[in-house]
Amino acid sequence: MADNTSSVTISGAALSYLIYENVKTVSDQMGFLVGEVLTYVTKKVTDTDRQVDSTELHIIGKIDEGKLKEFVNGREKEIVGWYRFRLNSSLFPTLRDKVLHKQFENIFCDDDNDKQHFIAGMLGYNVTEKKNTHKFRLESSSSPTEN
Repeated sequence: MADNTSSVTISGAALSYLIYENVKTVSDQMGFLVGEVLTYVTKKVTDTDRQVDSTELHIIGKIDEGKLKEFVNGREKEIVGWYRFRLNSSLFPTLRDKVLHKQFENIFCDDDNDKQHFIAGMLGYNVTEKKNTHKFRLESSSSPTEN
C-alpha cells in the first residue's frame, strides 16, 4: 500500500518574488513554474510485517540544458548573452535573473574569460497615464550577480 503525497518545494525568495510580481501588476498575469519533478520512494516495514511505501515529489528550478541546447539548435557559440523585457518595472536584476545568468554562463561559456564577457540585458518600457510619453530603457552588464 503506497502513501502518495505531492508537495512543491520553493525557496522563500522565489515565493516572495512570485507573489510580489503578481500583486503589483494591474492586469492578469500568466506564467510558468519551470523545474523538475523528482520522485522519492521510502519503504517502511512495520511491526505487523506490513510494508508501507511513501512517495514524495521534489520539484527543482533549474534550466534543462538538453532542451535549451535543442532550442538554440547548435548555435551555442554564437550566443553572447541574454535579455529580459519588463513593462513598467525597474531595470535592476531580480534574484531569478541573477540565478539564470549564472546557469546560462555555465551552459554557454567554456572558460572564465568567456564568462567575464557574457552579457545580461535588462530592457524596460514605461508609458505615462495619458499615453503621450513612452520611455524605453536598457541596461546591460557582464555580471548582474555583482549588483
